[in-house]
Amino acid sequence: MKYYKANLEEFTNIYVYPDYSAYFSFLRTNMRLFLEISFRNLYYFLTRKAVRQFNRLAFQYGDAPRYSPRKIKVNGWELQVPDALSFIYQFREILVEESYLFNCTKTNPVIIDCGSNIGLSGIYFANRFKDAAIYCIEADQAIAQTLAWNLKNNNASNVNVIAKAVWTHSDGVRFASEGSDGGSIDNNSTADLIPSMSLKEMLGKFESIDFLKMDIEGAENTVIPDCSAELHKVNQLFIEYHSTAKENQSLGNILSILSNAGFHYYIKTENKRNHPFVNRHENKTYDLQLNIFAYKK
Repeated sequence: MKYYKANLEEFTNIYVYPDYSAYFSFLRTNMRLFLEISFRNLYYFLTRKAVRQFNRLAFQYGDAPRYSPRKIKVNGWELQVPDALSFIYQFREILVEESYLFNCTKTNPVIIDCGSNIGLSGIYFANRFKDAAIYCIEADQAIAQTLAWNLKNNNASNVNVIAKAVWTHSDGVRFASEGSDGGSIDNNSTADLIPSMSLKEMLGKFESIDFLKMDIEGAENTVIPDCSAELHKVNQLFIEYHSTAKENQSLGNILSILSNAGFHYYIKTENKRNHPFVNRHENKTYDLQLNIFAYKK
């Protein structure tokens, strides 16, 4: 067995007079980070109305029964809400995080909102751009009626409502309604046949589109390639990307299309999971859900 003989100077430096400077530096840095995070949340709560409203909504309706229609008053609006929990998450994404915030030098931008759900995004756009040409498209026929009511009764009656599924043709599609914001096209089922529309044809009617939002529960994997030739007209594009464990992922193809159309993009995950090699979300509706923010160079 070999023994290690430390000289007296080395032993003294290590064991008798330890150097705490690195420790205190680490402590100061992490304590500062802890305080910044804590006070930042408190600062946002005190200074941002939307944050306080979100906390009130979460406290008041967070444990409400799913798919139980109700009217909710918030931010000076009265909204018909088919499902409180999904509405709370929408409120956070649209009003707190402002995921659809974009800059525009025009007072009358063209905004196409594919997958408008109950209209919170449409109201948000209408409040930011009073003279905008806004098109809210919703496939779920029952929720499209809620969308129209919410827009009409919350100072956004100039928004155009289209109760159709965004697709590659206008021949109709099978649509499986989920009751809130999770309905999707399912042409292999016996779900209800509903009207559809070609996004490619719609984009072709405009010289430019300032903002295109696409949250269509997996249909983007088919629609984006179909309308790729028209994407050069779009200045800013939001895509909520979905994939299922049973199908091949189309993310690479979509990103390639965006690059070819002149977009840069930023990607944010919406279903973070630890140990993805083990936890593959194979039993979930979507094994991957991303927010893609694309903008021209």
